[in-house]
Amino acid sequence: MFKQWLMILLEEKIEENGFVSIHKFNNGKKYEEKITNIEDLAQCNIGMLISIVNNYRMLPKN
Repeated sequence: MFKQWLMILLEEKIEENGFVSIHKFNNGKKYEEKITNIEDLAQCNIGMLISIVNNYRMLPKN
């Protein structure tokens, strides 16, 4: 249920901006990957979804 809620939040962000960004590291170098469709987002695990939502400051502080 929580994963579905995160997916809904991120789907709205994709519709608004056209993409969501994921920051990853490869051999110590940071790079940004842009996800533009929900199918790719659905492949992410819940930890990654929480990280993305947190980067966009979409989670309540309480």
